[in-house]
Formats: sequence, C-alpha cells, structure tokens
Amino acid sequence: MMETKLNKMGALRGAAGTILGALAIVSLSTAQANAGDSSGAAALRSSGFSCKKSVGNTGGWAECTGKATWRIESDCVAQADLRNGWYGQSGGTVRRSAPECRFSMRKITVETR
Repeated sequence: MMETKLNKMGALRGAAGTILGALAIVSLSTAQANAGDSSGAAALRSSGFSCKKSVGNTGGWAECTGKATWRIESDCVAQADLRNGWYGQSGGTVRRSAPECRFSMRKITVETR
C-alpha cells in the first residue's frame, strides 16, 4: 500500500516536471520570437517600409510603401481574427483590403516576415 502511494507521488512529480519544462521552452521560444519581431520591425522601418491603416465598421485597408513581405490581420469582434495571404512587395505603394469581419472590426495589424 505504501509502495503504491510512493509510485503515484513519483509519477505526479515526473508529470509536473515535464509540464514545467514544456512551459519553460514555450516561454523561451516566445521571448525569442518577440525579440526577433521587434528587431525585424525596426529593420523594416529603417529600410523605408511603412504603412497607413484605415478601419471602418466591418472592413478596412492598409497602404504600405517600400519593400517587404506582408499581410493584414483583422481583429474581429465575436469571431476569430482573419488574415489574408502573404504579399511580396518589391517597392512603391500598394493598398490592400483587410479581410472583412462579420460583425465589427476592432483594428487591423500589418504583419511582416
């Protein structure tokens, strides 16, 4: 009986260690990704890539100037966020429509890679 309790406690400690290890890896990966995003955004700004955005009730647009690969994310109310496909822009100014929300749009974000 005592041996069974000890085995269960050991298994719980092992599971807790696995979960904590996984959380640490995810946290580290997220921190590295965020650090990469901020330096990438700074590099894009310094290279002359910039965007103007406009949001209406259920739709919007982004007009970007410069060179980058980008897409628009629509932050929708009462539904999942929507994204359009990646667009490789080699220069100049391009205006693209944001994916339309069914009910209402909070904001749009221009994502780059």
